[in-house]
Amino acid sequence: MKKNLKLAVSIPEAFAAAAPDEALPSGDPRYVDLSSCRGGENIVDDFIEQSEFLKSPSCHIVYTVPISLLAEENIAQVFPDDPVVIPMVEVYNKPLKENLPLKENQYGIDLLCEVVGRRIEVDKVFKDETILKKLCVESGGHIRDFLRLIRYACRYSKGEVIEENAVNRAISALSTEYDYLVKDKDIKKLVKVEKEKRLPSDLEYAHLPYHLLVLEYRSSEGEKWAMVNPLVKRLPKFKEAFHGN
Repeated sequence: MKKNLKLAVSIPEAFAAAAPDEALPSGDPRYVDLSSCRGGENIVDDFIEQSEFLKSPSCHIVYTVPISLLAEENIAQVFPDDPVVIPMVEVYNKPLKENLPLKENQYGIDLLCEVVGRRIEVDKVFKDETILKKLCVESGGHIRDFLRLIRYACRYSKGEVIEENAVNRAISALSTEYDYLVKDKDIKKLVKVEKEKRLPSDLEYAHLPYHLLVLEYRSSEGEKWAMVNPLVKRLPKFKEAFHGN
């Protein structure tokens, strides 16, 4: 059950505005929209300084926070449970050694294909499965980008089925969107991440996963690793810097 909130001026008022008019049945979920709150000067004020308010309701709550916050604060010292970072679907395997080429992870690719297969008849929409696989790989395992690529491919398709030309245009279009997010000062950082396959914990790197310029993964053994978004790796300015180092 979702209740629309009026503009709240603080996090406590947001909870008060979301209070049910009558008792809810056990297990009935309630959503509290905090996006309209007047927060502090930064995200730390909202989630750290006002953490007591966020923890006050006597119920189970799931909060989503910017991944950059994890580089600024130890959230586990404020909230009772460790933060859970939802990784990308592994469409690549982490190389065993630095500078080795990436190998595709067929299990992760199959999972993304299943997401689409549950919604459409793949063989009637795509000319062949290799075209869909290409979208899986180029998305880097990010579900939203994967679905955006499919939507763009539909837009560029001239016939009843999606062909490779439409897929290539879709990939190019989304890659261009990322081009606007990659600043000159980011290039060296992105090259470092791609060579080392890890995301440094320094605060100056925190915006890279936030803007999806870098994607983080968990291997089947639970090991954390990272790589530059495949759509970003297509950009000439990244290629030039990467191959020039």
